[in-house]
Amino acid sequence: MKALKISLDEWQKILIEIAKHHPRSVWMVRSKMRRILGFTPREHRDHEYNHMVHLDFYDEAQKTMFLLKYSNFIDTNKNDRRLH
Repeated sequence: MKALKISLDEWQKILIEIAKHHPRSVWMVRSKMRRILGFTPREHRDHEYNHMVHLDFYDEAQKTMFLLKYSNFIDTNKNDRRLH
């Protein structure tokens, strides 16, 4: 399954929303984030030094749920990003 690529700003907005609904340990501990939210984040800088966050999902249903909850924080009009 391909990672979902989002900007650092988008990720920070999503983290604020996650923090509203989950205890701190869910979004601070990677293994707990994977178990409860279904993904783990990876920070990445491309050759142009754009700072991106790649979300690695392990279950298609959890990726779909994530997109339903947080897609309004993701700019889907960027050419370099795919939501699949």
